[in-house]
Amino acid sequence: MTDLKIGRDTGQSGGTALTADLTGTFQRKDGSFQNPFNPIPAQALPTPAQGVSAFSGAGGTSTAAAAASVSSLPLAVSATGLMVAQGGVVPGSILTAASNLNTFTSEAQLAGLSIPANDPVPGATYYMKLGGVFGCTGTPTFAFGLRYGGAAGTSIAAIAAITQGGTLTAAPWEAECVLTFWSAILATGFIRLGLGTSAATGALSPFAGSAAAAGVAVVTTSAKVMSFTVTCGTSNAANTISALTGYGMRLA
Repeated sequence: MTDLKIGRDTGQSGGTALTADLTGTFQRKDGSFQNPFNPIPAQALPTPAQGVSAFSGAGGTSTAAAAASVSSLPLAVSATGLMVAQGGVVPGSILTAASNLNTFTSEAQLAGLSIPANDPVPGATYYMKLGGVFGCTGTPTFAFGLRYGGAAGTSIAAIAAITQGGTLTAAPWEAECVLTFWSAILATGFIRLGLGTSAATGALSPFAGSAAAAGVAVVTTSAKVMSFTVTCGTSNAANTISALTGYGMRLA
């Protein structure tokens, strides 16, 4: 194909007409020529100019694989000091080892969420979602609690003793626990519990327990565990309860 003169129409005056080979190039508005079949060069995304190279909190500690002053993943810091990776990922926490309890009458922890020292600030909220199975014989009672600091820690919320109606084996239960700090030394909380009435149908009876006060005095300057606890009224090998699933995180 012959070259085509590009630049001015017949009768126009001006400089020398530009020439382009239409088999491989076209003229851009800035006067340069570019092959339309060449791939667009790869675009390297700029590294964020601001960020953090590490974060720590209820989810543990993570160090970004980047320069000390810049994170490899953009992070936003909430008003309560929670580092949130942009895109909606919230650093969570691994629950402490769950328990399989039987032949007990003392209050014991079923599962817990580790909270680092000085991590709670005004507005900080922690959440646990748990589930498992339990069994009983006769009419024992089970009481449940939310404590800050283990099975012997500060009581935040409780569900009073629930009398069982007969023999059960591997009946389901589920629970949600919320712990909120209105200040660094005042906490409040809530428990929502579904306790199984039949292993065959999976039916649940709902129960709830809330903190009796707007703020329960706590100490946050040392590491603590947000604990979901249970107390059985009768010691028997058939009176058993296990936490099989669960997760926890700092929500705010």
